[in-house]
Amino acid sequence: MARRRTWTAVLSGAAVCGLLVLLLAGGWWRVDGGRWFTVTTPSMGVALPVGSVLLTTPSTVAATEPGDVVTFRNPQTGIVFTHRVVSKDGTGLETRGDANGVADAWRITDDELVGRVVGHAEGVGWLVRALPLLLLGLGLVWLATRWVRPTARWSWRVLGISLVVSLVNWWLHPWVGLTRLGQSPPPAGEDGVVMDVISTGLLPIRAIEVDGPAAAHLQNGQIGSLHLTAGADRGAFDIASVLDLTWVGWVLMALCVVSPLLLTVAVGLPPRGDRLGDAEDDAGTGEQDAVVDADPPADLVPVGAG
Repeated sequence: MARRRTWTAVLSGAAVCGLLVLLLAGGWWRVDGGRWFTVTTPSMGVALPVGSVLLTTPSTVAATEPGDVVTFRNPQTGIVFTHRVVSKDGTGLETRGDANGVADAWRITDDELVGRVVGHAEGVGWLVRALPLLLLGLGLVWLATRWVRPTARWSWRVLGISLVVSLVNWWLHPWVGLTRLGQSPPPAGEDGVVMDVISTGLLPIRAIEVDGPAAAHLQNGQIGSLHLTAGADRGAFDIASVLDLTWVGWVLMALCVVSPLLLTVAVGLPPRGDRLGDAEDDAGTGEQDAVVDADPPADLVPVGAG
């Protein structure tokens, strides 16, 4: 027990120190003019897929070159975009998203330029968006299970945590996503349309044509083209996405799915001390019963024994 408390204290201290380091680093980055943003649209393709967190440093038009990725405010709407610089002249920067077919219909000057992208972390943006919901849900689970008897408390907590994580995943859809970018006419002499799609989830998928043969394997942020023919007679084309994992990926996913059950079984048993205490109580009761049964019947007591 003492060793467990020591390890708990060490791990808690390490977690607090790590959190303080992150807060200090983030504060220094912010004071130095750095900014961070979460990518929510697929316009940058595999360079900055949906769910990425990107870091920017202050920059100017003069210090920016074609090929740089910059964050700026749309001169027309004020919405923040992150696109690649394709050209530069006296009027400002011309930008375009890697997944977009045409350049943006505006020029970026120093007034709109937020900064130049210097780094990104794929998938962290999903965690940033999920963290407030997870903390709220976990806090409610923790409070609700304080009144559950100790031997069943952790089982109920595992169940509650699993439910919270499932609901957050259902709300955000971070793992699988498919977005239509546009469509074009098919090759000459063929029916249907050619549709461009992009994956917006963390896991690899296979984009497929419903009731048709077209299919494409896509990673996060990757663009694929599907020649859709099923539905040409009615002018409507349906596509869907399915997971496209290797056998290792399927094994890992199965382990993730059953881990709450395994953890519940592991922590659901009463502590060893409680089980030993129950056994001792049973043994004591049995001994007491044996003493009572050993008393001689009243009709066998010798005369004059009183």
